[in-house]
Amino acid sequence: MKLIEDRPNGQSIQIWECRSCEATRACRPGWLTRCHVCLDERTDPSIAEAYGMIFESMITTDEERQKLRDIYGVGANEWIDDVDAHGLIMYNTVQDELLMHERPGWSVLAADIAGLPWGGHSGRRSSHGVWGRHDACGTVQSMRAVECAVCPPTPGSRTHRARAESPQLLYLVAFDDPAGVGSLVKFGHGSRRRVLDHISGGAVPLLVLRATFRQVVKAERKLAARYGCDAVGAITGLPASFERGTEVVPAGLNVDLHRVLSGTGVTDVTELFSIATPERAPVT
Repeated sequence: MKLIEDRPNGQSIQIWECRSCEATRACRPGWLTRCHVCLDERTDPSIAEAYGMIFESMITTDEERQKLRDIYGVGANEWIDDVDAHGLIMYNTVQDELLMHERPGWSVLAADIAGLPWGGHSGRRSSHGVWGRHDACGTVQSMRAVECAVCPPTPGSRTHRARAESPQLLYLVAFDDPAGVGSLVKFGHGSRRRVLDHISGGAVPLLVLRATFRQVVKAERKLAARYGCDAVGAITGLPASFERGTEVVPAGLNVDLHRVLSGTGVTDVTELFSIATPERAPVT
């Protein structure tokens, strides 16, 4: 294997290229790296034999034989042994994985697919990820992200990075459960429209805080980690805007938004929603 990218931009990843078949592979520094495709002395011979049998079992009719040869680009008079069959299948498995991550403006460089080449594709998506180069800036990045982490967000982007400093609401609304569970509250984050949707469904705003998107998302994650195990789920009678009820908990838990979101730039805007709220007794 030949190292072609060594920890680009300080990231803990290396990209290697096989000197024999030129297939690439992504791997963490310090790992013993081998080709996804080629077999060597470390490979159990039974793997190649198994793939040979799989390959042969697929050829049962002339039509299937021709289809298989077309898929793998094998000529009518070419013989395929077990090792060749293994290589062809592994190579196409890798290419399929790379093709799945192709998108405009990026050059996909390498992937790491768990299970290859020893035991075939294990079904897990990847262990070290799929990596590519952003054509505009030339930086190597994980293809898991939806946009370049170096270049400015594109106009209209809805990613967290693009919206980081935009205003966002963290809210706590109350609702009397008609199924007899008792008073419930729902926490969450969103826009003004989101809170109004809850109010239209019969919920009452207890506290609505405004801060940056970055601050609010971080706070909401803390709430989910603290109260998620107490969620009532999708019980009958909840407002449609509560969806699956994953952020709906008993009111007695005393969810405190100020505990997770406070400080500079945090504003209480609950009064802005009072005009849309029907009269009701406070939740105790």
